Amino acid sequence: MSAPSDEPYTVPTPVTFERLLAHLESGDVHVQPSGPAAVRGRWGENLLELSLRSSAVVVLQVKGARTEPLPESAAPALVTFANDWHREHIWPTVCWTSAGDGVEVHTVFAADVTEGASDAQLRDTFTIGIATTNQCLTALTDALAR
Repeated sequence: MSAPSDEPYTVPTPVTFERLLAHLESGDVHVQPSGPAAVRGRWGENLLELSLRSSAVVVLQVKGARTEPLPESAAPALVTFANDWHREHIWPTVCWTSAGDGVEVHTVFAADVTEGASDAQLRDTFTIGIATTNQCLTALTDALAR
């Protein structure tokens, strides 16, 4: 185990969309632009969008979505899953909306990066966002299959 003094000190620097994109590309993550300061990609069966929202605060968001809506009949199981998920996990938040052909499920992971981040912190933040989003959407698919 290392002590904090064993690690090289790096000053957090502002998180910009260009910096986020450079980290994603260096990690062999394949994304496509999906709007201002946003990129979209597919991880497994899930669609994810990473974005940087800037105003008075800077927020790194990872939004996830199932590729297909759920049938309306799955809504009670979805509510049970979301309640259980939120009791047991910090991220991501599970939300849903009614669509003409069923229920669309979305997830949101958000991290405040207003004060900047070191390269390691930035990498860890988006990696956690992607990993927990995939974990949640995969667990939902598994729960609904039972």
